[in-house]
Amino acid sequence: MALVSYVALYITMWAPVALWDNEGWLFLYPIFLAAWVPVGILSAASLGLSIVSSVRHEVRRSLAVVSLAMAALLLTASLPALWFGPGPL
Repeated sequence: MALVSYVALYITMWAPVALWDNEGWLFLYPIFLAAWVPVGILSAASLGLSIVSSVRHEVRRSLAVVSLAMAALLLTASLPALWFGPGPL
């Protein structure tokens, strides 16, 4: 859920910049950053739940590792990626 929300937010924010080489929606930048807060909360919850499920051995080991890695990556890298965008185009 957090990944899908983040991808939609990222595409909405940076697609006009990449496609039409203009500022696009960047005047709404503070709103996009505020919209990231629920994504961060969802990814933190996912990280916590994946740790709990791996400790309790409720899921297969490979699934727990993938879920843990994805939640950690989304939590740590999503805000800087949203901040800096797609890089030099």
